[in-house]
Amino acid sequence: MKVETARLTTCEVGRDGKTIALGVVDTSGCATSIHLTFDQAQSLVMTLPRLLTAALQRFTHNPDTRYVFPLGTWRISLADDRRNLVLSQMTPDGFEVSFSLPHDEAQILGNALSTEGAATNLNEPMAAKAQRAH
Repeated sequence: MKVETARLTTCEVGRDGKTIALGVVDTSGCATSIHLTFDQAQSLVMTLPRLLTAALQRFTHNPDTRYVFPLGTWRISLADDRRNLVLSQMTPDGFEVSFSLPHDEAQILGNALSTEGAATNLNEPMAAKAQRAH
């Protein structure tokens, strides 16, 4: 069954923390909801930024176009395993994403951020620059 939505109305976490519910109103005005398991929601979150970028590239006819989130604030904390850092980045409107960051990668990222302003090619992926440096 295909559901065409007119708007998102609610976003809720199940009582047990194992499900996510998204309330929507369809184009005929009927309210419905989509229930996802934690794993399904995680897959969706990992897929949406790539889909948004692909949609923008198709719409603009520009393969270099990317869907970009504005950075509001960020923080770095020590992971529970005490071997990695957690890099959390938040947008001004409340979207937050966190990455596990091994200490050696944190050093590479720190070096890249401190020297990127003088870099010769800002469009080259960081991973490629980091590999070349080793």
